[in-house]
Amino acid sequence: MCVAPPQPSPCIYQGRRDFRAPAYWEPVAPPAAPGFSPLTDTDEQEEEMDMELFLSSGILNDPDLMACEPDATRPAQPTPASSVDVVVRGHGDSFMLHQILSFLSADEVVRVQLVSRFFRTAASCDFQWHWRCEQLWSSKVYVPAQFQDRAKMRRCAAYWASLRDASRCAIREDELCSLVFHYRMKGWSGDSWTSQDPWWNGGSPGQRRFHRDGTMTSDMGDGRWRILDVPEACNRRGERGSFLRVSKGGVEFPTIVVSRHSNWGWILQNCWSFSASFPLPPRGADLELEDSGPFCQEVTVGNCPVEAMLFNLGIALPGEDRGGGRNQEITPEFIQLMIRYHSGPV
Repeated sequence: MCVAPPQPSPCIYQGRRDFRAPAYWEPVAPPAAPGFSPLTDTDEQEEEMDMELFLSSGILNDPDLMACEPDATRPAQPTPASSVDVVVRGHGDSFMLHQILSFLSADEVVRVQLVSRFFRTAASCDFQWHWRCEQLWSSKVYVPAQFQDRAKMRRCAAYWASLRDASRCAIREDELCSLVFHYRMKGWSGDSWTSQDPWWNGGSPGQRRFHRDGTMTSDMGDGRWRILDVPEACNRRGERGSFLRVSKGGVEFPTIVVSRHSNWGWILQNCWSFSASFPLPPRGADLELEDSGPFCQEVTVGNCPVEAMLFNLGIALPGEDRGGGRNQEITPEFIQLMIRYHSGPV
């Protein structure tokens, strides 16, 4: 059996009965305009009679009477631009296009620039790329100053240039001297070194600073530093700034290799020490930065056995000038001899 749905209760609005409004809505009639009074039931009956007379007159069927010419004195109203005209044809402001582009990835926004000149202007402007730069750099510990200066570089260019720079493993002198490096010894250095290292004893790692005059200060002793002008070291190749040497008491330690972390920070390490331009986590907190992790495994005693053995034997490293007759010339034959008799870490 079908039950008819309940009929809504009529509401009174300006003297009219309205079945469309819900029963609980009882709006208050606005005050009548001067010279007018609210409609009554009699007025409504008269309107219905007038409508019946109009429909029965046949005017709607007379083509001559219903033909309406446009009023020439009234100016034509401009047709509003559609979304297609604004977004595709470039008619109007680019605000709507910017809203659409904000949902795309950086790669997709670059490809959109090939659509038209209008798209290229919108997809390459600073408004579109400023927030992308902020989002990209928010989790990075180092972003070169030239990319952050909006007056020197447009945001689109800064975004992609900073991504390319993140893979650069050659540090400049001004960068090296502007950063504080947190360092620790590697386990391969031996107990005599790790026993004095705060990081190995549950404390915070030491700090090291490089100065423009070639000096170096650190918690474990001061010394000197220099950029090693060689194309290759520790079985790695790189441009100037890829390899460093630090010395204490006029004796240089094995070559330091420069690399980058995924957070864009700098990593400096040789076979016995590890340092980074960002705070190192406590021992055991981040296995990626431990001796068994991928970074430390890139530079080990096995990667540069010759320098490790020369240092332990008190012989000057290749390219080192100790003075006092200790900078013997290292021949290829001598290097091969030491490698042949070398077994295990030093």
